[in-house]
Formats: sequence, C-alpha cells, structure tokens
Amino acid sequence: MSGKGGLPVYRDFVVVSSGYNNTLDDAHALVKPASAIFLLALDKPPSASWQLGSNYYRLKVPLVQPDSDDAGVAAQALAPPALVAGNDGALAYAYAGDLQGNLWRIDFTGGSPWSDGGARKLIFVARDAKGVRQPITQQVKVAYGPGAGYLLLFGTGKLVEVADTWPAALSPQSLYAVHDDLSEQAPTRSRASLQQRSLGVATDAYAVTGAELRYADAATDDAGARHGWYLDFNGTAQTGERSVHSPVLAAGLVFFNTVLPGRDACARPATRLYVLDVLSGFAADSVGLIQAGAITGRLLDGLARAPPLVLEIKSSVGAAAATGRAEGRKQFAVVQPGVPGAAVKVASAPLPAKRLSWREVANWRELHEAAKK
Repeated sequence: MSGKGGLPVYRDFVVVSSGYNNTLDDAHALVKPASAIFLLALDKPPSASWQLGSNYYRLKVPLVQPDSDDAGVAAQALAPPALVAGNDGALAYAYAGDLQGNLWRIDFTGGSPWSDGGARKLIFVARDAKGVRQPITQQVKVAYGPGAGYLLLFGTGKLVEVADTWPAALSPQSLYAVHDDLSEQAPTRSRASLQQRSLGVATDAYAVTGAELRYADAATDDAGARHGWYLDFNGTAQTGERSVHSPVLAAGLVFFNTVLPGRDACARPATRLYVLDVLSGFAADSVGLIQAGAITGRLLDGLARAPPLVLEIKSSVGAAAATGRAEGRKQFAVVQPGVPGAAVKVASAPLPAKRLSWREVANWRELHEAAKK
C-alpha cells in the first residue's frame, strides 16, 4: 500500500476465497453473483466494524469467460488462493481456480486500492478433450517456471456432493502444469498450448509389486514444454478418477494423489499416487532419473483424505568434479494419510551441489585495490 511521500506501507492480511455456491438470495447477495477473494486486515481492533476499502478488500472474479453462454447459470465457487511473494516479501500475486475450470491471477504489485477488474487476468481454462470444462477445487501449487514467471500445478475434479459419485458425474479429469510468464499480452491458454503426457498399463505390475501400476510415456526432446504440460487420467468412466487434493513439490518433483470412487457403489474406493518431474511431466525411475518406461501411479487400497506427506529421510553429496560441481541426492518416504501402511520410498532426481558455476575475473587485483579506498 502507498503511504506518505509514495513510500510503501505494509499490512498483514488474511487472504480467503468466497467459497462454494455463494448465490443464495439473502441480504448479503451481490446484484450479479460472482466469486471473490477477500483480504481481511489483522490490525482491525476487535470492537471496530468491517469497512470495505479500509480494513478489508473484496476482489470480485467472474466464474466463466465473458463470452460464455452459461454465464448466468454457472455454479459459483472459488478454490483457496495460492500466494506468491515478491522480492520485498510482500504479496505480489494470487492464483485461484474455480468450478468452471478457470485459473485466475490477481496482481497485487500495483498497490491498493485494487480495482475489481484491472488486477485480475484469466490465465487458463481447463477443458477435457471434448471441450467440457473441468472443475478446479484445490489450491494451486506454484513453482518457478522455465525462463521467467511461474509454473502452476493443479489437478481437476470435484468430490463435494453426493451426486459427484453418481455414474453420470464420472467425467474425464486431468493434471495440469501451466506456465504463466506474467506477460499481459499472452492469450488465455488452453490444453492446445500444452504438451500432452500419456499413461499406459504396466503389464508386469502384479508379478513385480503385487499392486497395479502405470508408467508415463517415454521422455522426448520436448521435455521442457514452453507453456506447460497435461496428463489425462485413464478409464475415468469406470473408476471416476479425479484429483481433489493439492500436489506437493519437493526436489524438482511433484507428488500428487487421485481418488477413485468407482462406478460400483458397493466397491471399495481406491487411491493412486503419482510422482512426476515438475518441468517435463515425465516419470522418474527408482533412482530419480527421467527415462522411458518409468513406473508411477501406484494403486493403493482406500480413499485418500489429504495430500501425500513427503518426508526427507536421506541426503548425500558426491565427489566434486573438475569445475567444483557435485551431484546431490535426496531420498523421500511418501506417506498417504487415510491409507494404512501406504509408504513408498522415492529417490529424487539429481540435484546440483557445491560450486554451481564460476567465471574468471581478469582485473581482480584492480577491483581489490579499489575496494580499499
């Protein structure tokens, strides 16, 4: 926020979304219902009343694209926002998805008060292969993108109402990694802008591990997809597989689970646990190397109640090379809450350690003497 003399004034806020189905006809309903992100000031005295534009702010976000025909009937919901800090530690951006598959960015770098329209930008719309919108009900996870900007990782799917498990609701769902380069000239992205990743069934899975597994497709030259990548879940018409818990990021990998309620109401639900490379979307082998045929998507018995827990259990650094760089490795135990006994050891991809780079300073003596003056 701007203070006297143009100097910034920092305040602490609680940042929350407006939640689900906020279209009730009550005294607090908006004239034209819309989702919103609220900033609630923590320095408000307990006896003071809430004042819009003073101790709280409301940033409205439309639920569908402006040119959509179903703008008046779309379900109202906005998932919890993901917050990104700037170089000064203050809030710079917030990202949030909604039930219509829209992924929004709210820009806080311009200071307050923030306008209802000027600070928001539609980054991406999640649709399946037939163009049907896919709901986003989880908090987006943010990683640094290739080159500049951020890579936004999230899955699609909804498990809120009883009707979400009915056969008619078992629709295709996906996992996305969308690159936001922070360019205001960039168009709204769709899956056509992303690189597709596919899954196949590991035919020898039962003989090797006793549990059904799947593997990601072979790594190719397009591993560093410019705008991101996506992965469609297999067999959703029968399994109802969907992603309702936020991913977890660690050591360049994304860990996420899916829930499979199944078409048969009497069948026991299941969970899948995936481990993929953040930037490429490919799977890694047992030592963390990205390569063809690597196993991922382990099937677990029981319904996941929360995101996976990723616990570092071992780290090591190898011998330094001639340039001073060495290879570091971290090993993790992945525990899935709500699924008894489901622990998987995963070795991360190699990480650079010790000296990362170097350059020759030819005039170092001149610089050294100048620093003494």
